[in-house]
Amino acid sequence: MKTYDYYGSSPDGWNVSSALELEEDGRFSYSEGWTDYTNASLSGGAGGTWWRDGNVLVFRAERVYSPVYFPWAVGSELRAVEQGDALDFGNGWTLREPGEREIKVPVRSEGERPLIVRLEPWGISNILEPGERLRIVGRGPWGPQMYEMDYGPDEVVYHGWPGSRVDVVYEPKPPAPPVKPPAPPAVEYTPRPAPTPLPNLNPFPVSPELAALIKRRIEELNTEGVGNWVLRLCKEHDALPLNATEWCVWALRTDGQVLVIDLDSVAHLIEPEENSWTAYGALQQGAQQYPELAELLAQKPAGVE
Repeated sequence: MKTYDYYGSSPDGWNVSSALELEEDGRFSYSEGWTDYTNASLSGGAGGTWWRDGNVLVFRAERVYSPVYFPWAVGSELRAVEQGDALDFGNGWTLREPGEREIKVPVRSEGERPLIVRLEPWGISNILEPGERLRIVGRGPWGPQMYEMDYGPDEVVYHGWPGSRVDVVYEPKPPAPPVKPPAPPAVEYTPRPAPTPLPNLNPFPVSPELAALIKRRIEELNTEGVGNWVLRLCKEHDALPLNATEWCVWALRTDGQVLVIDLDSVAHLIEPEENSWTAYGALQQGAQQYPELAELLAQKPAGVE
């Protein structure tokens, strides 16, 4: 058996750790866990078969346990290029054989009083004057445990993981902001036009009964807590989440329109999914969690097998 690990962070601040185990009989198992600064946690995984095609490893998922951060889907194939002790799945997703990892944690003193930065278990303390910045650099062996941070008004504590070591790198103080120019002369206010409603692009015909059930599913979404911000975003747009990647989430409105929400943008841009194949694939994923959506899968776009 061969094992590969991944430790990283999602754009919304979750710590993501995953492990991929390759059996000699051509089976694989994948497990994934998320944690955040509130100690909230989620876990998921996948399993199936794998085979080699030159220096490329091909994975076919037979089962997926949601939620999963990386794009596993039942029946789909993922390919990873073997690069020494690493498997590169593309888009910045690389799993490595257990070795040494490095993490960098930026800290800035934003208050009016000095900030104490304490490094445990080494018992080292650093003092940041207002406006000063540093980076905590931790290095050590890969493993299931991650570093932890405790944030207080006057003190920040970094807890290293077993077997790790730590360094501190001070960063130059940012320059003072430029003098604010005088305000421009007042101009007559012109009301902004009302926003144009999102158009319908290739919507799936939805019966009134199914639309009512989708609406009820949306109302039942658990949007409480920091970790459920994506569900909260879908609910704000009256849409049921179907599938998600690191960068976007697809959701279904009650009128049958599949929306795509850009998680990588600051404003979380939302628009109808223009690619009917992509919309259908998202609907396939959503039907695994919401079986009532299966009736829409009969409406295949042209070219979809």
